[in-house]
Amino acid sequence: METREEIHENPARRLSKAEAYRILQMCHHLEGQVFYEGGAMLGEIECVAVSPHDAINKWLFIHFYADCHDPTEALRFYTVPYYDVILIICTDKGQLTYRNLDAYRPQQQMTG
Repeated sequence: METREEIHENPARRLSKAEAYRILQMCHHLEGQVFYEGGAMLGEIECVAVSPHDAINKWLFIHFYADCHDPTEALRFYTVPYYDVILIICTDKGQLTYRNLDAYRPQQQMTG
């Protein structure tokens, strides 16, 4: 499900909760866009969300999100001070996955 880069933490991406929510406010327009990976359509961006920073807690977060479809509710379990902003993608098979925000490239719309 995740790539090697997503599994390992990137300390440079550590955001405070306030920083993550500021970035989130600038990215809601991505919801509903098609996400491409490696030239192929992965799925539609269902939600841009503030998530835990580390990979294990992101994994937990996406599973909680799958149950409730509410990113705020899915984040309630997380109490560590480091956050990230992710894209929650619904694949053409109806499964949820996520990618880091920096994986989205506007030009990918032209390649698909």
